[in-house]
Amino acid sequence: MEEKELIKKKLKVSKLEILDKILDKVSNFVRYTEDGEIYFVNPDKLTIIEKIGLYLIVKNYGYNEGTMKEGHATNRELSDNLMLSLKQVGARISDLKKSGYIKTKSRGVHSFFIPKTEKFLNKIKR
Repeated sequence: MEEKELIKKKLKVSKLEILDKILDKVSNFVRYTEDGEIYFVNPDKLTIIEKIGLYLIVKNYGYNEGTMKEGHATNRELSDNLMLSLKQVGARISDLKKSGYIKTKSRGVHSFFIPKTEKFLNKIKR
């Protein structure tokens, strides 16, 4: 086997393979309906930070797939849908920003930094 072929065989992976692996992990924690309603598989086992991160991750994938109207969420949306106070949301958003997991599009509007999805998922304890 030639060097180039060996490198390709051992190291090259398709984007779809990576996405499939990540989506398998995401679906263990959170899913959405055909109407775009987001629900958690075992919400009692997740921290507030994990819920916010997963919510933003699924919003992004749902938007890319065509079910969600937007790939981001506002503080108010997170507060209402996760049944948290705005103060709780703001504090956890700040933590997620400091860790580099989310981007702020404008004041109070956030999206998940998709390249960090797998790292975030690996930190979630089951």
